[in-house]
Amino acid sequence: MEENISSQKKISKLNFNLLITILIILNFIFLILSISIGRYKINISDILKLFLSFITKKDYSLDPNIKIVVFDIRLPRILISMLVGISLSISGLSLQGIFNNPLVSPFILGISGGAGFGAAIGILIGKNFFYVEILSFIFGILSVVLTYFISGSLRSSSNINLVLSGFIVGNIFQSLLSLLKYYADPFQKLPTIVFWLMGSFNSISKNELIITLPIFIISIIFLYFLRWKLNIISLGDDEAISLGENPKLLKFLIISLTTILVATSVSILE
Repeated sequence: MEENISSQKKISKLNFNLLITILIILNFIFLILSISIGRYKINISDILKLFLSFITKKDYSLDPNIKIVVFDIRLPRILISMLVGISLSISGLSLQGIFNNPLVSPFILGISGGAGFGAAIGILIGKNFFYVEILSFIFGILSVVLTYFISGSLRSSSNINLVLSGFIVGNIFQSLLSLLKYYADPFQKLPTIVFWLMGSFNSISKNELIITLPIFIISIIFLYFLRWKLNIISLGDDEAISLGENPKLLKFLIISLTTILVATSVSILE
């Protein structure tokens, strides 16, 4: 019996490793295809030569425009889109473990509403998109702080109260956003707000990648090290306490990390 269990574990581990390997290979293939496709078409062989020249410092006599298009325009957009997808999936999975509900999304705590409201304020002020991203990030964090404050002010603290508080805060910011859109200039500011809320990676540059890359990596690494704690939390608060864990502290840490990831992801989608 024990041998059958151990063999099943080995098979499942091999299948998991095989799946991860296939996904990594597919990501690399899609990365190369995404770089090659566009108005300025680039051959896959030239892309591989460009990466080899970057690693080995060997000159392959490539067109200088290829280097500009790849490293300054397309690669930052592709890497940011991959990081945003990874961050949102990890955040959703972490929150699903906390709330023990597979329908929970990363925006359940009102982050998207707060971030959209902050971005609209930045656009109405007339500053450049750097200030728009900063205000979007700040108000995204603020929305979760308000959610925690409302949930903590209730008599009984539970996951349901936290979710309901998130809906309240999100709807409040959505209402304030609608008010800002009503008073915005319909010929300049309003279209900018609408297009920002739709989200796009077109304006992503190396600066956004350099600024946000450490935030994404550090938050994802911390969540990775907390993955076993997340399994304990999913068993319930009583089980977590009996196993020597502090469920409130763990929930606060995980929600804080997911908030940073989601707020960063939303703020750069301009």
